Amino acid sequence: MGLATAENKKQLKHLIADRKKKAYEIKRLQSKQRASNKYRNKQKKIVDNLLESKPELQPQLNKLYRRGVGRPRVEEQCPDLLQIIEEIAKVGGASDDRRRSETIRPCLTLDDLREKIKQRGYDIKRTTLYYRLLPHRASSIEGRRHNQTVPVRLRRAQNDEHGKHEDGHFATATIRYMKDLASIFGNDCVFYLSQDDKCKVPLGLPAARVQAPMLMHLDYRIRLPDHDWTVAPRHQLTPSVYAACLLSEDGDLGYSGPTYVAVRSAKHDQSNAESHAVDFDRLVNLKEFEKVARDETGQVKPIVIVTVDGGPDENPRFPKTLVASIKKFKRYNLDALFCLTHAPGQSAYNIVERRMAPLSHDLAGLILPHDHFGSHLNDSGSTVNVDLEKLNFRKAGQILAETWNQTVIDGYSVFAEYINPPATSEDERRQIDVKFVMDDLLRQVCAEEEAEEGYDPRISARDEYYQENARPARDKFGELPKYDIDEYWCAMHVLQTQYTLQIVRCNSLECCGPWRSNYIEVFPHRFLPSPVPFERTPYGVRMAEKDYQKGQFYGSLFQRIQFHGVVIEHTQNEMLPFDFCCSSVKKELRKRTCRICNQYIPSAYRMKNHYKIHAEHYEDFDHDQDDTLVNDIGIESLNENQPITTAPPPQFKTEMLDWLRSDFDEFDLGPAPTQLASDRVTRSLKKLRVEEKKEDDDNQDWVHVE
Repeated sequence: MGLATAENKKQLKHLIADRKKKAYEIKRLQSKQRASNKYRNKQKKIVDNLLESKPELQPQLNKLYRRGVGRPRVEEQCPDLLQIIEEIAKVGGASDDRRRSETIRPCLTLDDLREKIKQRGYDIKRTTLYYRLLPHRASSIEGRRHNQTVPVRLRRAQNDEHGKHEDGHFATATIRYMKDLASIFGNDCVFYLSQDDKCKVPLGLPAARVQAPMLMHLDYRIRLPDHDWTVAPRHQLTPSVYAACLLSEDGDLGYSGPTYVAVRSAKHDQSNAESHAVDFDRLVNLKEFEKVARDETGQVKPIVIVTVDGGPDENPRFPKTLVASIKKFKRYNLDALFCLTHAPGQSAYNIVERRMAPLSHDLAGLILPHDHFGSHLNDSGSTVNVDLEKLNFRKAGQILAETWNQTVIDGYSVFAEYINPPATSEDERRQIDVKFVMDDLLRQVCAEEEAEEGYDPRISARDEYYQENARPARDKFGELPKYDIDEYWCAMHVLQTQYTLQIVRCNSLECCGPWRSNYIEVFPHRFLPSPVPFERTPYGVRMAEKDYQKGQFYGSLFQRIQFHGVVIEHTQNEMLPFDFCCSSVKKELRKRTCRICNQYIPSAYRMKNHYKIHAEHYEDFDHDQDDTLVNDIGIESLNENQPITTAPPPQFKTEMLDWLRSDFDEFDLGPAPTQLASDRVTRSLKKLRVEEKKEDDDNQDWVHVE
């Protein structure tokens, strides 16, 4: 055997014996396998013959014999499981949001559904029950396991439910009209801006409530505060977001454009109409908004459209917003300025809301410090150093602005900055005290020098000037006007409604100057018409009474102008208020319409001042002359030959008729209708004068003359 030893020979014999034994075992197992297959096939044939010959034995035979292989399905023990799940889900379940499928959203959790099934005598595992429901994504690996399902899907609780409001369709139609107007003139003439205040960002806490997943090395640890309450009251930052929107070459309004964020201290500053006006002045001068906000000449584009969320700081119906908008309109020499808002509860449809998600995503893992330059709080959380507090707020705002400055949304950059709060009363008092002390010291030094040089004491030139030009003491006739609103100017240029504010240039060159665009040629009536619902009937298109029924529509801006004759035929009113079809203010239309000139004013404060103007200038009217409505040519000749006074009555009434006059309709404005209108105005003025004299002794005038 060569080099083999006795031990090797012994091991070889054992290995050969083991191989023979294994070979025999394999042959035995193969023989048993063939016999088992033969037996199963024979048994299968017997069962199949029994099922064919005696179908009534099928339930008993299914328990004894299974045709398939693998783990038995749960449906064999609970054949009506899918039907039970669908039945339980339908009770109290909600249908699909868009009604495009038969999917049912149960108002139960998976555990609740399992307990309901357990009450019916079936103990189903949680995973098995979940695989009987529709997956979140059917194309994923996990979704492929849901091979036999019912039209039921679990939905987690979300905060995306939008409130329903009766004015939702009306407000949406108004915004659609503005988009149609913007699509006509394009990017060269229109500056479309959407603004809103983002949720306040706290100091000393994670800026984002939900932590985003991050990839990082295991050597690092994420440390968050062990509390979730604020460091001190009002220790927050208020970001005001302004999103500019560009129009495509086809005229469609897009959702992309540069973004401007103004960060303010929630404790030392506030967000109101004045702050939004300051932000507008700032963003139109930014380099990022140069192509969006300005035209070729470097001026702000002649037509500006601003959509807001309707909050108390920027609602177009409030006088504060009107004052700020008028200043903006005059400062930038605009042809038209429109301010719009959605109905209450539907601010999520504002375009700027699409910019909020990327901005919130960048705040993941960010904690703004509240004590960068040292703590300004004591142990009880009260502020002990106001100057140090403002420095800490400014540093936190700068950190937040630097974070957002690195963000790019749809290829457009984001510009954010911290706005220093205005001087408070304490700061102003401190500055006044310092100035008073310095002036007193300078006055003493100058007096000593003059005394030494032998000068006679005399009144300084500055004091002498103020003594000569000082205003006389003003008599107090009552409370000072709360808002500086010129109702004469507003009667010609402003149309303020429940959800919109329209300020448009007039045709007078002495008042507003020449038009910068051909807006007046496209819209000779200047103001946009009121949204009106229509419906298709066998007799054609007619005005609808309600706007929420099937088959009713508002249409586009040009459809509304084209259907103006249909509206006049239905309402029999040529001066239709803008909010005529606004459901929430239908009962207040009479109160909001002037009984003398039929002008629609939604603000009670403005209506009060409007009646004061009628009372104050009653004596200025020439009652012997016919108060007729002249045409446009007469007005132009009047403007050329006579000096322009503030809102002459004939021009005011003509502009009000032009407000809703359509280019496609011709109405009879002959002497008879105009004479009736003039008589009605004269009677209203006389009645107003009589009521004022009667109630003058009681000092309870409904029109208070100052």
